[in-house]
Amino acid sequence: MIMKTLILPMCLAGLLVCGCVEPIPDPPHTLAEYAEIQRTHPQEYAASTVMRYNIQRVLDPDLPADQRVSSLELISSLVGPNGKLPAEVSTVLSQNDCPAALRKGILERGVGIAAVSNGGGSPVGVAKGGVGRLALSELFQAPAGPRRTATLQWLVENPRRDMLVDLTKLWASEAPNGPDEQLFRRVVAKLGTGKWDDVLLDSLNAKKFAARGSALSVLAGRGAEIDLLKRVRLMTAKTVSVQSMQTFGEKFGYIPANGGELLACVIIHTSGKDSLNAPARLTGQWNSKYKYKFNVRDFHLLSHLAADPIRNKIGRDQLVKQIVARLGRRRHVTGGSGPFTKQAARMTMPDLWNIVLLDEMLRRQRVALALRILADRLRAGLNSPRSGLVFYEGAKASAKLYPQSVDSTRGDRDHIPERELQRAGFGALCHLHTRFETVYNGDRAPASKREVLASNQGNFYGLVLASIDSGTFSAFYYNPDGVVVSLGLFAFGK
Repeated sequence: MIMKTLILPMCLAGLLVCGCVEPIPDPPHTLAEYAEIQRTHPQEYAASTVMRYNIQRVLDPDLPADQRVSSLELISSLVGPNGKLPAEVSTVLSQNDCPAALRKGILERGVGIAAVSNGGGSPVGVAKGGVGRLALSELFQAPAGPRRTATLQWLVENPRRDMLVDLTKLWASEAPNGPDEQLFRRVVAKLGTGKWDDVLLDSLNAKKFAARGSALSVLAGRGAEIDLLKRVRLMTAKTVSVQSMQTFGEKFGYIPANGGELLACVIIHTSGKDSLNAPARLTGQWNSKYKYKFNVRDFHLLSHLAADPIRNKIGRDQLVKQIVARLGRRRHVTGGSGPFTKQAARMTMPDLWNIVLLDEMLRRQRVALALRILADRLRAGLNSPRSGLVFYEGAKASAKLYPQSVDSTRGDRDHIPERELQRAGFGALCHLHTRFETVYNGDRAPASKREVLASNQGNFYGLVLASIDSGTFSAFYYNPDGVVVSLGLFAFGK
């Protein structure tokens, strides 16, 4: 039965892993705050981190002038009476709306735009070759182009360890072999020991590194080149992240591809290694018979099927025949998608089991009645959640709706899950979304291109239900590989 529920904040999982700890204050941005944090948390923030944080504040035109001046005073204190201000600070002087007090504070150091040291011998903002470079505070979100390339070239000659987090995040946002690929490799290699992949693997294994997900995305995107699975297995694990990766590598031959998948592995791993044994055996059987490759999005299904001695013996051919028989007897939305028979070859064992379980769920009278109630509420203008997750519970699929902040404004639009729902989805069979607010939604019955793209990017399966008339709704299943299958038309309950 579909029921309204709430998503527990994902930070709860973090508390279970890490335990409750004393909250750490934000980096200081005044001399008084810096003195206090040196007294209470002397090891928490390196001077370079405090410096960079306050450079960003000085450059931020949206901050009040007095706060920017306070950050400048802290920067001046950190460099000392005879030190030179960081190069980025001087760019404030070229701002048309630079506050007078801030300008005065910089000029009192006896420097101008071209005189501030940038560590590379070139005027501020100019790299060798005459191409203007970005301020380091602007690099994090910089698109590809001559200025970003110039900045990375400058960093090769002037390595900044405090830039590793931002560089890793920026690199992760780029496709492998992008325009600055070799520069990213050279810069990152300068910030640690060994090659670029050694630096990122060491960072994954560092307890306070703040870009693990991005580092993993970069490594996984080039995994075949560096034999990532073998490298991870050989590491001496110092963090739960690496421990989890090693466990999944050993049992499933699998390495997560990004931060979301890594978090799912960590949560599963911390529940106990023994809970992975039965799903790993079933994965091995599927791999041997059907060349199935494990993905963490399938763990929820595998863990429940592995505990079902009857269902886990059902083979692929039997599942396909069962689905063909059921869907073949049912009416479908015209032009919705290709028939199942033409797409079955592209479907994995988890796809086939998902379709069987979802079909069983939608045919249950209690579910059909709950969907009728939801449709009536939405058409009456009552605020109700439209999206949720489907779980495998008690040998059957069971759906739960989760309120999202967009529910009250999106109406019957596409399902793009919010961050908490997307993370929670790794512990479910698939995402569920309804288009019931309008009586006729037949023209929007299949999963849209945006929804299929979101499925690929978020690594989840989806089920979209759309009302066709006052008494009928359609169901479409879709997966991250772009397969969309009509499960047919179903009757709302009475």
